[in-house]
Amino acid sequence: MVQTFRLSDKEEERFEQFGQFPDSFLKKVGESAPRNANLLQRILELPEDWPVLFFGCSVEHAQAIAVLLRRKGRSAAVVTGETRRATRRHIIEEFRAGRLRVLCNYGVLTTGFDAPKIRAVIIARPTTSVVLYEQMIGRGMRGPLNGGTEECLVIDLQDNIARFQGQMAYQRMREVWR
Repeated sequence: MVQTFRLSDKEEERFEQFGQFPDSFLKKVGESAPRNANLLQRILELPEDWPVLFFGCSVEHAQAIAVLLRRKGRSAAVVTGETRRATRRHIIEEFRAGRLRVLCNYGVLTTGFDAPKIRAVIIARPTTSVVLYEQMIGRGMRGPLNGGTEECLVIDLQDNIARFQGQMAYQRMREVWR
């Protein structure tokens, strides 16, 4: 079943004004139970020893996915802008050292974060920004010359957002990858 997400009139106004999806809309997308079940299934299908970086729709979404993964036996933690700096450093170090397999985040690991051994990047946050999209996938695309992996799997939930199909960043990137 394909789920279509619609922006309210106010959310569309905010999008027109700022050029990005409002937090209220991203939160709504992140609360979709069928979407989250699909996300969880996709992550659990990955080899357990893969380091996975997850980009959520909101703080609550990143937290919920981490909780659901832990309930399924995967080591997962979350960092957000609300995470204390010392705690964030510790969680990131655990991830880099391989003691934590899934690092869920919202809004903090798009730049200035390096963990070259990432094997999969999960983009669960809709965006029309090619720059933001490239920053997210770039976290896993360090390559062997930079101490990274030969390959990185990018899983992007290609949401059906009414009126925005042609503006989604992943669609623009398809042309680059062909």
